[in-house]
Amino acid sequence: MLNELNEQKVVPQSTVLERISALIHRESKTRFSGGSLGHLWAFITPIFWISLVTFTFELIGRQSPIFVDPMLFVATGYLPYAMMRQTITSQSRTLIANRYLKYITPTSISEISLASALLELFNSFFTSVIIFGGILFLFGAPAPFDLTKVILGMFLAWGVGASFGTLVGVIGSASDTFARVVPIVLRPLFWISGVFYTSNEIPTGMVDLLSYNPLFHAIEITREGFFFDYYAKISDYLYPLMCILIFLILTNIIGNMIEKNKLFRHRI
Repeated sequence: MLNELNEQKVVPQSTVLERISALIHRESKTRFSGGSLGHLWAFITPIFWISLVTFTFELIGRQSPIFVDPMLFVATGYLPYAMMRQTITSQSRTLIANRYLKYITPTSISEISLASALLELFNSFFTSVIIFGGILFLFGAPAPFDLTKVILGMFLAWGVGASFGTLVGVIGSASDTFARVVPIVLRPLFWISGVFYTSNEIPTGMVDLLSYNPLFHAIEITREGFFFDYYAKISDYLYPLMCILIFLILTNIIGNMIEKNKLFRHRI
């Protein structure tokens, strides 16, 4: 027995980077298990929705509120939204799907969450680059005015999704009702985040209300970076950062409480 314990002690432990890399690889294999077709869905879904909203613009005779091609305008709203929404979905599911790893390997909840979030960041940015590049090429639109600001807006959308999604996943590990209700509550985000309109179009009173939505800020920051001489009423990068910090703090507090009181709804 002592010999077995000694042998276990000399087994080298993997580093944090190695574990995160392995988790990213595992998550990628699981998410895109359909092979090439699985990867294609990452492009098909946003292209479908961008095309649908653009077609609706044409159908009802709506002009783009910014003097750019309607498809490009819609893309600057939809892609940050999709990045945040997909990251929330990924984060809220991954903690439940990989819950057993912390028992059979020295893997923490933070590492599982970070691996899933990084994979989503890479996939979303890659998808956005391809779609934006395709639209710019097809319609001869000018390149982004301030690429750094475009990246900042997209990154903030991802950050809000990653931090809030992790919070949802942690609370969802203790409450099935909460896990089911959150996707329903998030559905109006498509309509209140400026995906197909700008903050400059809506009344001041409504602007004050919608300014509490961090995704709206991220989308408008993306547009300010993309379009020359566009300045939005809602584009404060500090507010999404504050929301991200609050979500992370709440995740830590609630996660520790659930762990301490063994409130998990899934048992090993």
